[in-house]
Amino acid sequence: MTEKRTLLKAAGLILAISIIGRLLGFVREQVIAANFGTSMATDAYLMAFTIPNLIYVIIGGALATAFIPVFTDTHINQGNQESSRLASYTGNLALVVMSIIALLGILIAPLLVSLIAPGFSPEAHEMTVKLTRIMFPCVLLATLSMLLGGILNSLRHFAMPAFTAAAFSGTVIISVFLLVPDMGVTGLALGTVLGMAIQVLIQIPALFGRGLRYIPRISLDNAGVRRIGELVFPVMIGTGVNQIYVTIDRILASTLSVGSLAALNFANKLMFLPFNLFVVAVNTAVFPSLSALAARNDHEELGNTMVFGLNLIALFTIPAAIVLFALSEPIVRVLFERGAFDAHSTAMTSFALRFFVLGLFAQGAYNVINRTYYALQDTKTPVKISISV
Repeated sequence: MTEKRTLLKAAGLILAISIIGRLLGFVREQVIAANFGTSMATDAYLMAFTIPNLIYVIIGGALATAFIPVFTDTHINQGNQESSRLASYTGNLALVVMSIIALLGILIAPLLVSLIAPGFSPEAHEMTVKLTRIMFPCVLLATLSMLLGGILNSLRHFAMPAFTAAAFSGTVIISVFLLVPDMGVTGLALGTVLGMAIQVLIQIPALFGRGLRYIPRISLDNAGVRRIGELVFPVMIGTGVNQIYVTIDRILASTLSVGSLAALNFANKLMFLPFNLFVVAVNTAVFPSLSALAARNDHEELGNTMVFGLNLIALFTIPAAIVLFALSEPIVRVLFERGAFDAHSTAMTSFALRFFVLGLFAQGAYNVINRTYYALQDTKTPVKISISV
């Protein structure tokens, strides 16, 4: 009961802060929609963001996922000194690797755009290459942000990692008003990079006073680093399979009429509103709890916590899916139909939304179950599941 009460408090705190972030996120999408609509510029921005996003979700997300259970185990069983080494060595290694990937991505951006947007016109291709190069530093910034958030969440400090979404959206909104009038969609891309940088900067002060210290070294001989290395590659494969599905959707959409990619994006954002509010709150709170229980070998309470998390997911996502399916068109109209986003854009977006929401609960449950395996430091079973479906 104590673990469930702790989980509820953590999920409630994350949810409260996330509401601010998601509201700002929708304001961000409304501002982008009003300025660019379902235009070529929007398609170019979204496709350009897809490339670094794919990389940092696969690599950075996998690193953060593999890091949390190992860090939690180290912190509980070996104390602050060893967990400081693990956090520092992992962060420094991520900084070097992701910097190299970012530089490489900037150099080969034309090839990457040709691969993922084969249906783009020459003008759209050129615009996408430019935006891709601007936003490739996001692979480094987002990875560092996720790693810092993983450390703080493992230490049961949930507030600042939860606030990063609000900080990002607020920065992008400001950039639209300050940069877009003179720079167009380039200003939006620059605002995206700045928003990612803000996510990193605001989390660093929260680490002070947590008993950890920074060590400016990289050690591949550290047992925790080696264990993370063993866990991270299966997570990358599983995450990569899921992201490939998303990328295929966007590749196919790039061959359809202008605005199809943007319509899918806006529908996806709407579907992910309840997901990011409720599912992410539960997952973020439950993962450190599951990892701590696994580190203590309390498998009975771990199972109870997983079931409790699934019940919370069902409580929120099933009613949300019903509402979004039944009222898709008026919801899209109220939230987006203004400026360059016209009635045709509403029809395209609401049609896609009805199909997206059918899998809302399943996606939420899938995330909780995956994190249970990850907490047990079993990253191979989720990969088998991802590939099989």
